[in-house]
Amino acid sequence: MTSSLRFETGDLDLFSQASHDRNPLHVSDSYTRKTPFGERVVFGVLGALCCLAKLDGFRDSVLSSIDVQFVEPMFVGTDYAIAHDPRSSSEVAISILDGSRPKLRGVAKFLPGKVSSTTDWQPGQPFAPSLEAKQVSIEELVPGYSVAGPYEPVWNALAALLERPGLGRQGIPGVQIAALLWTSYLAGMELPGQQALLSRVSLTFDAPSFEHASRLTCRATIACFDQRFNKLIADVELATDKGMLARGRVESFVRPQARITSPLRLARASESNFRDKLGLVVGGSRGLGACTVQALALRGCHVLANFHRSSEEAKHLQASLEDTPGGVDLLEGDGGSREWAEGMNRSLIQSRRRLDILVCCAAPALLPLSLESSSVERINDYVHRSLSLVSVPLAVFLESVAENDGWAVVISSPAVHTWPVAWPHYVSAKAAIEALTAVAARQYRRVSFLIVRPPKLATDLTSSPLAFENPLAPETVAEAIVRRLEGARHPGEVEFMELSSSGAWALAASGPESPSP
Repeated sequence: MTSSLRFETGDLDLFSQASHDRNPLHVSDSYTRKTPFGERVVFGVLGALCCLAKLDGFRDSVLSSIDVQFVEPMFVGTDYAIAHDPRSSSEVAISILDGSRPKLRGVAKFLPGKVSSTTDWQPGQPFAPSLEAKQVSIEELVPGYSVAGPYEPVWNALAALLERPGLGRQGIPGVQIAALLWTSYLAGMELPGQQALLSRVSLTFDAPSFEHASRLTCRATIACFDQRFNKLIADVELATDKGMLARGRVESFVRPQARITSPLRLARASESNFRDKLGLVVGGSRGLGACTVQALALRGCHVLANFHRSSEEAKHLQASLEDTPGGVDLLEGDGGSREWAEGMNRSLIQSRRRLDILVCCAAPALLPLSLESSSVERINDYVHRSLSLVSVPLAVFLESVAENDGWAVVISSPAVHTWPVAWPHYVSAKAAIEALTAVAARQYRRVSFLIVRPPKLATDLTSSPLAFENPLAPETVAEAIVRRLEGARHPGEVEFMELSSSGAWALAASGPESPSP
């Protein structure tokens, strides 16, 4: 049995208000733009409540246990499907699907019973929720570390949330809903806090849990922290003044901290042929782009660093390079916008400056998708946005680069020949970008082209607790790029730079076999 589901921004806001879970991963657009997700992530527990709300066959029963895994993040504005698979008269498997991709899956068990109200709550001891998500250090995540205290949701906000289409259900007592909301609050605000990505909630309720009607007292104790996967497992207990309510476990991934590049990690060159050169880095405020800006400025190049929304990071980058041989000017704007690029090019012409180096580093946030009808529009949109961030700068600025017999650098990926099954959009975009660059080399024969295929990098865009391989530092890639730009040029040809996870790199050249028509 299936039904449709679509989250709206208001759902996230109401859940945050009701649960006190204010983790920025769910409530802050500016924060999430700097994460691998690129946008606000739907609360996993909100998805679980939606699944429970659709269980028509269990109206005359009370939840006795739930074990739910949050497989992949969910987002606002995407159409999902809720699937139910009854295993018996008291047990049902639940899931949320994006086409064929599971986003949430679990099992709910029930006991006979009926509850008439979800807000049967009596005042208890005062509860003062944390207003900001804590930042618990890795060193604190040791077995035995615990947090404890009272908990109470904001009931008028929860009532408003349950009035949203598809969420009202009378078969789940208010105290059980409160228990589920607490698990979200625990992970997102307390343990581990800001860097949390909730991965699993397993609760078993003591019967008859529907008779409990007073504020919760909750405790979470770390059972283990697996540093291989950055996975935190906490044993939890929830009680009311009538006794034990539930026991279980809450599991979270601890997302890596946002990474700020530093010019101290890059080698300084006392002599360089980049002095008096002008470079433009599209997507130059964070990650590999920021490192490339730093590497060029340290060698005397004056760099125009483009950024779209990361103004704080861009200003920090500029300030960190004040004493370098080169310099940095910040250029705010969408690097994939023809209007922005042509305006920038007109400014260069008016100032009688030409580009010596063009680097295309910008890319949209990368999330898994499958090639199927439910996601094809998102695949097409990703390819369009990703390709625009390269095609527009190449089309607008290559003439300027050609006049100076300069370089054009395009960041691609080994995925063009490994074809990860969850990245059809990414593979398509990078393959198109490489083909476009090869054609550009035939048209702009005074420009030397370098396509770089780095492995997974330790950047905000790609950093995820779900990827267990050791990422390569972006400074290593930036150094390799700049060292190649200091070498001999091959106008009208495309070189491919392949980098290993150790930072070693090799070049392969590809030139046109015949003159372009």
